[in-house]
Amino acid sequence: MRRLGPQLTYANIVSTLCLFVVLGGSAYAGTLLTGRDVRNESLTGADVRNNSIRSADVRDGTLTAGDFAFGTLRVGPQGSRGDRGPKGDPGAPGQPGQRGEQGVPGPLSETLPSGLTSRGVWVISQDNQVFEASVSTAIAISFPFRLAQTPTFHPLTHWRVGSSYTDACPGYDAGGLPRAAPGHLCVYQTNQDLNSGVATKTAQWSKIGIQLAATSSPSTSLAAEGSWAVTAP
Repeated sequence: MRRLGPQLTYANIVSTLCLFVVLGGSAYAGTLLTGRDVRNESLTGADVRNNSIRSADVRDGTLTAGDFAFGTLRVGPQGSRGDRGPKGDPGAPGQPGQRGEQGVPGPLSETLPSGLTSRGVWVISQDNQVFEASVSTAIAISFPFRLAQTPTFHPLTHWRVGSSYTDACPGYDAGGLPRAAPGHLCVYQTNQDLNSGVATKTAQWSKIGIQLAATSSPSTSLAAEGSWAVTAP
C-alpha cells in the first residue's frame, strides 16, 4: 500500500470508475431496455440489422397487402360470385335544363307558293238513278290556298275516261297522285257508272276554286268521280 499510495490520484480513480460503468452499462441496457424505453417513430431501417426480423417477431394479422412490394404476393383463384345485393335508393333528381329560346314563327302564306301543288277528289252523282230526261248537277271545290293568278283550265281533254295526257296535265305520279304543270288546273276522271251518260259539262274557275257541272243524256244516270290538281305558277 505504501508503494501504491503515492500513485493514486484523483484522475486515476475517476478513469477507473468510468471503465467499470462502461463495461457494466451495456450489460445493464441489454437486460432492462424495453419498448417503453424507445421513443415512438425514433427507430429507422438503419437501426435494424438486415435479415434480423423473422416471422416470429411479427404479430399475426398485423401486416396488410400494402406492406408488401407489388408482385410479391400470390393471387389466389377467383371465388364464386356473391349474391346480388339489395337495390340501392334512387338518386336525387337532376337539375332541369334551361329552356330554349322560342324560334321565329314561320311565315303564314295566304297564297300557294310557286311550284307547289294542291290536290283533291271530286264526285258527281244522282244516286245512280236513271232519268228519262236530261239531268244536270254541279259541285264546288275550294283550293286550300288561293293562287297568285288564275290558272289555265283544261275542261275537255281530261274530263272523260281515257283522255290522253299532255304536258300541261301529265296524269299521275308514281304514288298515284294527280299532277298539273305550273299555272295549270287539271281535272281527271277515274271512274264512271256503266249507265252514266255524261254528255255535256261546264266549269267556272278562279284563283280560289272551281265549279264543275255535268248534264246526263236522256234515259241514263249521272254518276262519275275523279281527282284534280292545280300547281302555282
